[in-house]
Amino acid sequence: MEITRTAKPIKKTADLTVWHCSGCGVVHMSVGEMVVSFDRDEFAKFIETAVDIHYSGWPGQPNGSSIIDLTAANSETLH
Repeated sequence: MEITRTAKPIKKTADLTVWHCSGCGVVHMSVGEMVVSFDRDEFAKFIETAVDIHYSGWPGQPNGSSIIDLTAANSETLH
């Protein structure tokens, strides 16, 4: 597949690449030689799960935190 245009620059960390393909309208993620494609809803669920893991799955982090808790905490600090 050739990417002719992307909505945002390709982000690369280690052997992970994520990009939005305007040709097919999905987000592709490659890890090593494997490529996974997400439609908008699948990508949103993936990101929410990744944020939940990031904020609740690491030692020293409060258990049970979620994206809703993070959003509420950030919202309270802004007001």
